[in-house]
Amino acid sequence: MAGNDVSLIAGQNLDNVGTLRAANNLSAAAGNDLVNSGLIEAGNRLDLLAGNDLINKSGGIIAGRDVTLTALRGDVINERTVTSHQSASGDATWRQDFADSAARIEAANDMSLQAGRDVKNTGSVLQAGRDLSIAAGRDVAID
Repeated sequence: MAGNDVSLIAGQNLDNVGTLRAANNLSAAAGNDLVNSGLIEAGNRLDLLAGNDLINKSGGIIAGRDVTLTALRGDVINERTVTSHQSASGDATWRQDFADSAARIEAANDMSLQAGRDVKNTGSVLQAGRDLSIAAGRDVAID
């Protein structure tokens, strides 16, 4: 989905696995969870609001000039997911881990992350050209 100004509202969950792009401003709100594993991009302001969790995963990219992500009651999560596979044959066992691409949240200027509970960045990128503000009701974890 693309346009000059894009606004999306979901009563429950909003799951993006494709492309949401605005030449100017983009806003998206979900009553419950907002999950991105695709591209969400705005040429100007990008505002994402989730009633519960806001999750960027599996190589998802969230980018704009000024970016605000808010999870009212839940977590803001930017993560690189690792999937494990374990096999056994006779007396031998082995395990193999598969890591997906790093998720990215980028702002050319300012970025604000606000969570009612935790803000977690695991193996992924948070990048702001100017100010980066993180506010959490509980913990901030950057791994």
